[in-house]
Amino acid sequence: MEATILVMESWPPQRTGPEILAATGTLQGQIELYNPQPAINAPASVTEAHAREITAMSMTADCQMLVSASGDGELKFWRVHNERLELLFEMNSVKTPVVQMNFSDDGQYLYLLRKGERDVRRIDWNQMESLFSSSRIGWR
Repeated sequence: MEATILVMESWPPQRTGPEILAATGTLQGQIELYNPQPAINAPASVTEAHAREITAMSMTADCQMLVSASGDGELKFWRVHNERLELLFEMNSVKTPVVQMNFSDDGQYLYLLRKGERDVRRIDWNQMESLFSSSRIGWR
């Protein structure tokens, strides 16, 4: 069965060169990374990311980090390396699915909106990264 694209994220939107990547999230929980430079329609890599559909994704402007959210409320934080995803850590305690998220232009903050909420939450990426790397909580 062919995967259905649910979410698409592309960065940086106005640059050209090898740093451009596009990512798609599917109803089957996969993330597909594309490098549009070679003009090949096949993904550079496919990652079995979530057990449920991907509801939101965001990539930093330098294409080094990607965050994905699924229908069960799980958030996963990925490093993008050689057009492949490496799982850094995950948060399973998010009870309500994230429906939209975006990194700030400088990549310091992740803004997210959960289903049924009006208030946007802000996560300081630098603080979160140091917390998880020093405690090893949630790291794979």
